[in-house]
Amino acid sequence: MRDPARDAEMKRRDLGMKRRLRIFRTENAHPGNGGSRGYPVEMRQAQIDQFLQGIPTVAHRSSIYRWMNRINPYLMQGNRERQVLVGVDQFLMCVCLFVWPHALLDEIIAFVANMGTGRVYSRSQVSERMTQLDITFKVASTEAIQASLPINLLKRQLFWSQPPPFGVFGALRRRLIDIDECGIELVRLNRTRGHSSVGIRIVKSGHYSKNTKLTVLLGVEPGDPALAPDVRGSTANPRRWLRILVQGGTSTFDFNGFVDMICQDLVAYQPPGGPADQTRIFLWDNLSAHCAPLIHQTVEGNYNHMIIRRPPYKPRDAPIEYVFCQLIQGLQRRTFEAENTPKLIMAIQNVVMNLRGFNNLFGSLGY
Repeated sequence: MRDPARDAEMKRRDLGMKRRLRIFRTENAHPGNGGSRGYPVEMRQAQIDQFLQGIPTVAHRSSIYRWMNRINPYLMQGNRERQVLVGVDQFLMCVCLFVWPHALLDEIIAFVANMGTGRVYSRSQVSERMTQLDITFKVASTEAIQASLPINLLKRQLFWSQPPPFGVFGALRRRLIDIDECGIELVRLNRTRGHSSVGIRIVKSGHYSKNTKLTVLLGVEPGDPALAPDVRGSTANPRRWLRILVQGGTSTFDFNGFVDMICQDLVAYQPPGGPADQTRIFLWDNLSAHCAPLIHQTVEGNYNHMIIRRPPYKPRDAPIEYVFCQLIQGLQRRTFEAENTPKLIMAIQNVVMNLRGFNNLFGSLGY
């Protein structure tokens, strides 16, 4: 069982703080059993009394003299104060990582040495200290410079703070449909290495011709929590709409046909027990094919739905982007099925039909 007082003192040591006296110990073991736990205060006082009365003592005379000056024992915390990256140096390390998260260990060491106490730490000391502070090394994502422009920051603020049609604040999650497209191309399928006996070459058939790039149009909904789990359109079985174009890029007419297909499906299929108001909110980015008047005529004019564009240069606000990540991950597990373009299309369809958890994905992003 862990000692809470010892854990607290270990944290004090990690922060570079001085040791403090402790009157009572939570574990009082007799020092005669060995180890370095030390005598408790009561036994120290008894040994001092016996020494003053001339009675032989178990403790050494030097220990008794030390107890006369300080009878309260120190709580054990390694017998010394931590000297590695504490105080000002630790603060400077955190400042360096906060301002420049991409800094290398050598750059952190140089920054701390120049701005702090002047001590030059080793890479292992800095790495160990970051581990103790729960600072991890992870893959960095790149964000466009345009995302930090004042106009784009204002658009993102309005998107999350204003009600429809200006933003999604107050909009019911079940009404949302997020749509986007991505390009997928079968570049390489064969593994470059394998196992065989000495002198035997590994030969495997592969494709040398360039494959056609596919454009995947995908739309997802979070689902309606009021519906039964086995009903199409519920949170456990949300609807998804897929169209695969054997071409690169998306034109206005291609995107309009895909959106029209979604609207027709919404009209043709209304889940039993669903709400009477079937008006939906379509979310997509600011691609020129998405902003054409034809798209607005189809969605808003013909079917009386609503369009809200997501903040520009902020793909992290789009649930569909994370769905595409799940799609790519699923395709990587099905590489044995994608030998050519037709089989790649079938693999995409199989993966998309098995995707789940859209409601939790929308909720985790704030919708």
